[in-house]
Amino acid sequence: MKEFWPIILKTTIGAMAVIAIGIVIPTVKMLKTKNQNHIKIAIFSLLWFVVSLLPVLFLKNHTFAMYLAVPSIGIYLLVSYFLANYANKFL
Repeated sequence: MKEFWPIILKTTIGAMAVIAIGIVIPTVKMLKTKNQNHIKIAIFSLLWFVVSLLPVLFLKNHTFAMYLAVPSIGIYLLVSYFLANYANKFL
């Protein structure tokens, strides 16, 4: 039973790292292209995530997953835009 929590923490941190890398690397590649449309979509989707999460951060108990429903739209928009434009290069 002592090994249970370290395994969970390692996998959670590993999953968060994979998700962060999966979002950061495509965003940086998109912004390096200097295409104005790519930059607008990336900024809009990241701002959507941050702005829709701001009111919840100041609540006393803001650890509920239901508060991520609307902000996750911004992340989904960024990932889907990346997949729609760059999938043929990587797949």
